Amino acid sequence: MENTKLPTRPSRLVNLDQLAAIKLRMELNQKLMAGTCAFAKPLELAFREAELPVLKVMASERFSVNTLRRKRAIAALGQQKSVETVDDLVQLAETDHEEISVRTEALQAIHRMSPRLGRVMLEKQLNAGVPELALSIVRYLYQTGEPEGRQLADRFLALRKNERIRQAWEQSQKPSGRQAVPQPDRNLNGRLH
Repeated sequence: MENTKLPTRPSRLVNLDQLAAIKLRMELNQKLMAGTCAFAKPLELAFREAELPVLKVMASERFSVNTLRRKRAIAALGQQKSVETVDDLVQLAETDHEEISVRTEALQAIHRMSPRLGRVMLEKQLNAGVPELALSIVRYLYQTGEPEGRQLADRFLALRKNERIRQAWEQSQKPSGRQAVPQPDRNLNGRLH
C-alpha cells in the first residue's frame, strides 16, 4: 500500500494586517539593517513616534543574536532628544553584563545627544575598571577630535594603573606591517580560475 500523504504540511502565508505590532517590528528590522553593508553608504534614518517604544525594546534585548541591530537601535535612540531616552541609554551604558560594543554604542549615543553629559559618562566608565570598555572609550575619544575628549583620554592613559590599556592602545595604533597580497584562486590542476 502506497502512502500518498506528504510528510509535511504545506506552507501558509500569514496576513500581518491584523497584527500591527509584529508588522511594525518587521518594518523596523528592515529599516535598521538598511545600509549596513560594508560597501554601502550608511543611511540617516528617521523614526516615527510610534516606533520609539519598539526601538527601546530592541535596544535592550540582550538575548538577541544580532548585535548590529541592537547597536543600530541604540544609535537611533540617540537621535531622539528626550530625558526618557537618555535614562534608557545610561542604563544600558552602566549595565555590567552588557556586551562591550553595546555599552560603547550607548555611551556614544549619549555623547552625541549631550556632549557635556557624554563626557561625564565616558569619564565615569573609564574609571570603572573594565579594560575592554576603557580601550573602546579611548578609541572613541580620539576619533571625535574634540580637545576635551582628547585631554580626557590623555589623562587616563597617563596614569600608571592604566599601563596595560596604554600599551594596548599604542599597539592598535601601529601599522600592522606589510599587507599580504591575495593570491589568485587555482583549480586542482594548478591553473588560474
